[in-house]
Amino acid sequence: MKTIMIIDDDPSIVKMLSMIIEDNALGKISATLGSGEYAVDEVLFYKPDILLIDLLLPVKDGIKIIQSLKAKQYSGKFIMISQVEDEQMISKAYKEGTLFYISKPINADEVASLLREVSRVIDLEQSVAIIQGALMPLAKENTVDKKVDIYARMNSILVELGISSESGIEDLKSVLLDVLKQKSMSAEGTYQLQQSYEHIARGQNARTVEQRIRRVISKAFMYLVEMGYDDLYHPVFQEYASLLFDLKQIKMEIRRIDDQNKPKGKVNIKRFIEGVLAIMNKIQ
Repeated sequence: MKTIMIIDDDPSIVKMLSMIIEDNALGKISATLGSGEYAVDEVLFYKPDILLIDLLLPVKDGIKIIQSLKAKQYSGKFIMISQVEDEQMISKAYKEGTLFYISKPINADEVASLLREVSRVIDLEQSVAIIQGALMPLAKENTVDKKVDIYARMNSILVELGISSESGIEDLKSVLLDVLKQKSMSAEGTYQLQQSYEHIARGQNARTVEQRIRRVISKAFMYLVEMGYDDLYHPVFQEYASLLFDLKQIKMEIRRIDDQNKPKGKVNIKRFIEGVLAIMNKIQ
């Protein structure tokens, strides 16, 4: 069972998150805090597997706390929770190591789904047979088998998302595999998407690669949006929507189908990448 710590200055949010975790047996709550003042020391003391942390906290904000924890070699996973919708702030949160970003007001199903998947991400990183065994094997024959298995899992996900034949899909596959390689070579399981773009650019501009990948991920986003518009309980929508994208952004785009004047929903590449890797582990 994974240990979970909650840092939020809103007692009602802390209570709600605690109830979601306990009611769904998602882990053990090691501690809760209502301020960022002593957060770094407390997190390092309890060393939770997962840290649920608010972006805007008294004394010290969530991003600064994450930066301090990473500098002190804390290896737990971060899930940021906030009502802030500023794209630059959200992007910075992901850049600093946030695994997923949950928008307030809290959606219980989304929180439960993401906590389950983050637990699977942790299991994935701890599995030498899946990551290091697949990409840094001692036996060549074992390497081939593992790579085939990883490709099969990855392809099955992309088929279900309706993007397996889209332009740019090979770039996306290459980035997924490069991220796995970076994570396997890092003691903390960290990686840089920009580094992956540069690895697969093959002399092209890395920005061009990123744009192609964003376009193909946007196709998957719209595929799920249209599916959710027709049936929110479709099994594919239920499986992928909250893990790969922010549900709030999906709902915005669903509303836009009926009214083009409504704001567009947005995608986050890192969230999509992390989600796909989590599902790959889930279906092994």
